[in-house]
This record gives sequence, structure tokens and C-alpha cells, in this order.
Amino acid sequence: MYLDPFPFGNTDGTSQPLDEQTANPLSTQEMMPSHQQTSLVIVGAKGTGKSYSLKRLHHSLISASSYHDYYIDEIQRDVPPSDDVQDFTFSFADRFATEKWSKAWRCAIVNAFTSHVLFMPQIKARLEDSVASRLLDLATHFYPFRDTPISVYAQLAHIIHEKDDVQLNEYLEDSRWQDYLHTIEEVLQSIPTLYFFMDSIDEHYHRFPYAWMKCQKGLFYCIRGIAADPRFLGGKLKIIIALRDHVIFDIFRNDPGSALLNDRFLLVLPWDQDSITRFLNSKISALSEQHLFAGQVRNINDWLGIDEAESFEQNHSLTSYVLSNTRLVPRDIVIVGNNLAEKVRVSKSLQRPKLSHAEVIRAITETSASLGREQVTLAQDHINTFNRSLTENTNMYDNLAQSSRLYDFLRQYSHKSMSRSALHQLADESRRVFGQGIDLPLILYQNRILGYVQDRNVVFYSGSLYDVPHKSDSKIAQLSVDRKRYEKHVQPRIQSE
Repeated sequence: MYLDPFPFGNTDGTSQPLDEQTANPLSTQEMMPSHQQTSLVIVGAKGTGKSYSLKRLHHSLISASSYHDYYIDEIQRDVPPSDDVQDFTFSFADRFATEKWSKAWRCAIVNAFTSHVLFMPQIKARLEDSVASRLLDLATHFYPFRDTPISVYAQLAHIIHEKDDVQLNEYLEDSRWQDYLHTIEEVLQSIPTLYFFMDSIDEHYHRFPYAWMKCQKGLFYCIRGIAADPRFLGGKLKIIIALRDHVIFDIFRNDPGSALLNDRFLLVLPWDQDSITRFLNSKISALSEQHLFAGQVRNINDWLGIDEAESFEQNHSLTSYVLSNTRLVPRDIVIVGNNLAEKVRVSKSLQRPKLSHAEVIRAITETSASLGREQVTLAQDHINTFNRSLTENTNMYDNLAQSSRLYDFLRQYSHKSMSRSALHQLADESRRVFGQGIDLPLILYQNRILGYVQDRNVVFYSGSLYDVPHKSDSKIAQLSVDRKRYEKHVQPRIQSE
């Protein structure tokens, strides 16, 4: 009998098969951009399903579209090398880096678009030869086209790798870009609308967090500019990307005004307790016989053979106990579920009818500790996005050493709840250890390590743009003057070690 190694699915959304039976927080129709939209940004933390959502939307558009009206390109994942991203970022002063990235992305998008128009047969066939020749003459000044379509990522890699600092600046600021764009907008009325999908831009984020943050912020501003200009590329390009919530969080905190909240091109994946519970139950209902004790399974209690009257830590039900040891995102549920499914399979092979209470706690604790270490690593990456001098000479192994230092630092505060004064003490001590510009409580909050207590419930960062404190709020404590106590979500992840 075939043994499925991932009964709850693969944590890599790019390789997870599409399954319409799996619960999702948004329907495909809710994600679909309107005809008027030229761009869409899917926003979420690591593990929220950004890649999977892109796949769903891509598949839906292909299924529904007529190739006469649209050309839908494959999802692009060939991101530039991290070393080149680092070098480009440090080619410019800090205050100019994001703006230069935005211009580089715009140039890459224009050239990638042109390459598809000129060399994708089903599009080129609809151009007059004289128009195609005129466009190619203009385009070859900016890129040595080789009779094949190129991705945005490949074009960006070419721009940032093959030029020195002076050449880069000259290329990005070349006045002929405007003539080039004007020509495209004039001659391309006969072609179908192109869809570009861009994923995996945060795949190597951990290597050079500061540089990748600048790169992603530049992409966001570029896409936002495209969204604001319906005439860009003659309105013939729709571009859909996925970005980590750290990027949007940072932009919103540092941009004046709150217009960003009203931008329709931002789509935040709204996972919460209810939606993640539906996700968990849908995964359980899809399990094969080899990972089930009994035939009729409605929920996690049925699945594991645990009586619904049994309680766990702090009188949690089994479902709430499992969820309390995750970040309420699909990736964590998949990891926990795969671990529990293997325990069930082994127990069945030993002719046992259910998992014991102790076995469930042990399995959840093991997984929770692993997820906690990952959260600390993500928080350290986040710290590094604010420190140019730290990341200028860092590498992946330095990041591992730094995350170990943060892990050790947090162990000093492993008591479950914190008063306002204890939170201020953590903030003061963290500035001494990690740098004066680091607001560690806010970083811990956004990475769901630190939450606050409200009406006896622990509240963690939801991922919503409306759950982001403004720049003037230097501490999480200032979110509300009535929130007296705070909960550090490191149990049992850190204390259990």
C-alpha cells in the first residue's frame, strides 16, 4: 500500500496540489481582480498560503479565460541571486535604495512585457511587422533581446548584475524610457491583455533581510504606481504578486497618512480562529483510511480518539489546545497534522484504538517547540531589516548565530505574562543588546511571539493592516492605555526546551 508521507499536505504551497475541498479564508471569486484593476498584491506572513493562493487564482483565470482576450503567463519564481540583491542595495545611500529598486522593477517589468509581445507567437501574430520592428528597435537599447520571452525576475537579474554603480544610475534614469513607454502605449491596442504572476520573492529573505526588504518595498511602490496609472503599457498588463506582511507593515508605519488601507489592490489573507478551524477540519475529513482510527470522523477528537470531555492545558478543548500552539496559519496546521497523522498510523499498526492524552500532548509540544524556534528566526530576520551595517557583511550562518542570541535573550523573559513595567524593561534591555533603533516588543508582536491580554483572551497580531500601530506608537503598550498586561507567546515553545 502506498504510504502518503504528507497526509495533511506539503508545507510548500508551490508543490501542493490544488484542492477545492480544502477550506480557504477567501473564495477564488473574492480574490479575482476586477477588469479595471491593473495589479493585485497578496499579503501574508510566512505560511499563510500566499503561493497557494496565487496558484488558485492562476488556475481559475486559465480555466475561465479565452486566449483570444488574455495571455496568462506561467507563475514566475526565478528570483535574482541574493548576492546581487545585496550589491544593488548597497550601491546607493540608504535614503535612495527603495526608490532605485522601484525604478529597477519598473524597467524589468517593461522589458519582460515587451519580450512577451515580440516573441510569444500567439501575441506577436497580432502585430503588424512594421510595429514589431519599431518596438524592437527601441527595446534593444535597454536589453539585448534573444528571440525569447523573459520573466520579470530574469530581466531584473540582468539589470542589477551586469552594470557598475554609474552604469546602473544612467540606465535607470535614461530619458529614453519615456519614449519607449509612449511607443508601447501607442502601438499595442491590438494585442490581448497579459497576466504576470510573481511568487517566491521572499524565498531567500533570511540571507540578507535588509537588502531583500528594500527590494520588496521597491516592488510594492512600483506596483502601486502601476495601479494608479491605467494607461501604463496601454492598459495591457495585469500583474499579481505575493509579498510578506513585514513589507506592508513597515511601509504603513513609515508612510504618512492611511491611504494605503483603502488601496483595493491589497489583498490580505484573513486567517483567524474560525477559518483556521475550518481548514483543520477539512484536512482531517480528507485523510485516507491508513491515518484514521474510525470511519466516521467529524473533528480532531474523533480522529485521535480523544473524548470531547477531556481538557488540556488551561482547560483548553483539544481543538483550542492544538491551535494555541500554532500561529493560526495553514503551514503550522499542516506541520502539526502531519506529525499527528504519523502517530495515528503507528498506533494503528500496533493494534491500538486511539492516541493517549499524554501522546497528544507530547506530539503537540514537539511540534510547538520547532515552530517556536522558527518564529524566533523570523523575528531575527525582521530585526536585521532595520540594520544596514549589521547585514552588509552578514551571511546565513551569521543569521543563525544571531537568532540563537535572540532565543537566549527571550529565555530570560520566559514567564508567561508581563506587566507594563516588565515590557518596558524588555524594550530597554533589547536596545542595549540589538541596537538603539530596534523596537523589539513591536517586532515580537508582529511575529506573533508577543500578544496582549484583552477580556481574558490573548490577542496576537492578526495580519490585518488595521492591526498595525502607527509610527507614533513606539511601544505596543501604547496601542491602548487600558491594556495592562501582556502575554509573551513563548510557552511551551521556548520554556519547554
